[in-house]
Amino acid sequence: MNGHAAKRAAVLLGHGSLRNGSGAAMLRLAARLRDTGLADRVEAAFLNYSCPTFPDVVARLAADGVGEIAVQPYFLIPGRFVQQDVPRLVEAVGRVHPEIAFRVTRPLGD
Repeated sequence: MNGHAAKRAAVLLGHGSLRNGSGAAMLRLAARLRDTGLADRVEAAFLNYSCPTFPDVVARLAADGVGEIAVQPYFLIPGRFVQQDVPRLVEAVGRVHPEIAFRVTRPLGD
């Protein structure tokens, strides 16, 4: 390291949908969180069907020098997607970007 703290990011991770505009609320929340200065970068990503995908967002963050990512599941409950799909995806993307430390948080809830 060069003495500088690693850039931190937060990624809201939602399911995604084939329906137009279904992720709009999550995208707006990410923008509002970005304005608060919660982290150096705040982004939104989707598991399926919608863009941007989680791997695409992480690739952009890695290119920007982000070293830590808090993954915030945008789900009401810790169901199958949160317990199985999200950890698998984070693990797979982590193998592509070993320079990034990932931390998956509890689902957003209601």
